[in-house]
Amino acid sequence: MTYTQAQIDKANAVDLEKFLRAQGETLVRSGKEYRWKAHDSLTVCGNKWFRHSQSKGGMY
Repeated sequence: MTYTQAQIDKANAVDLEKFLRAQGETLVRSGKEYRWKAHDSLTVCGNKWFRHSQSKGGMY
């Protein structure tokens, strides 16, 4: 699947904390980030995420 630059920019601008809460997900404060309760190795901060168990992260 191919995405336009406008679609990529729009996805990168999404506030993941707000998005996950709007989907009914539970987030737990962990310092300045939020840990996703369903996947506790994943933290989000604004539009950035990090999967600690895989040492991967980024925007999306």
